[in-house]
Amino acid sequence: MKRLKPKANNLPASLLQRRQQFRSFLRFFLHYFFTNMHLGINFFLVLFASAFLLTNSHLVYKKYYPGTTIERLYVPESETRWKVKSEKYHPQDYTACPQNWKCDPDDPKGIKFNEIDDELDRRTFVRKKYKIGPDGRPLNPKGRTGIRGRGTLAYWGPNHAMMTIISRGKGNNKEYYVMRSNRTTVEAPFLIEYVKKPMVQVFPPTLYQIVIGDMKEIFPEAAILEALEKFYKESSIIYQGYYTDQRNTDNAWSEFTILEIDDPSKEYFNVVEAKRVTLPETGEEVTFQWEELPEEQVERKVKELIKKSDRTSAEKMLHRMRRAKIYFQKQGIHGLLPVLNDFVSNSIGLTGVAVTIAINLIIIH
Repeated sequence: MKRLKPKANNLPASLLQRRQQFRSFLRFFLHYFFTNMHLGINFFLVLFASAFLLTNSHLVYKKYYPGTTIERLYVPESETRWKVKSEKYHPQDYTACPQNWKCDPDDPKGIKFNEIDDELDRRTFVRKKYKIGPDGRPLNPKGRTGIRGRGTLAYWGPNHAMMTIISRGKGNNKEYYVMRSNRTTVEAPFLIEYVKKPMVQVFPPTLYQIVIGDMKEIFPEAAILEALEKFYKESSIIYQGYYTDQRNTDNAWSEFTILEIDDPSKEYFNVVEAKRVTLPETGEEVTFQWEELPEEQVERKVKELIKKSDRTSAEKMLHRMRRAKIYFQKQGIHGLLPVLNDFVSNSIGLTGVAVTIAINLIIIH
């Protein structure tokens, strides 16, 4: 007996709305690329190249490890990967715990890597799992760095940093909650702190205390829990992956999550006020305050941070797809146009490589 398809008018309103959004997106997508054929061809070549070009760009670390006179061993790009044997690779071993930090023991024996270990998530965003060396130490998924040990990072393996961009209002009245201090001179500064569970947390610790602390004065506990669940579901993941922190070593490295939480109706963030706090990691006194900033300025800051990540071609493409999703959610179909233009304009460099690979595959077959 054949299963009858439900009629469109009997479908839930939410499903009908998603179907209509998809059709609108598809019409826009096809119209854009058929009217910009040269860009459309380039786009699909980049998609093809991304499926094959999963190699890493060579990480650039400074000669001396931060705050020390310990010199990194030079690692040729051809010997960066762990699967490439390097008989001459004998770097210095350095492990130190910064003052007022709670760090892993110097001996990683007994630590549960690649899983949630008590209150700490030791999984990585770089790949499914990172390898463990013969000495029981985790191996940096991006390869050799020229120095062994934990360095001055708190944990063996991944150290997860988080930056959450929160905003309220919309249009010309949109405000961002930014961090200011005498030593902070960069555009649109947002707090970056290490977190223990990046897959479930939506705020770094200091920002969490400020936001939830102010909300507790107005909202009951049930409403706050509901708000946190909403933040978790509706937050936009701008970036998740490796971060080229100069403190990275062969056995400890930083990973970075950038989230955005928008409150256009000021339902929750309207109660969050300016605060003067001391950052626990650095002891620096900073002020958090609301400021009206152009979205372009905020995006420039985000791009500046993401440039410090070591991404494969596929990871770069994924980031642009995430941006497209965010713009589509905020501005609808027309919000996708600048993202698509940026995508194809930044992808031209890969076209020649994609064509070369395609020709080689045709010759092989």
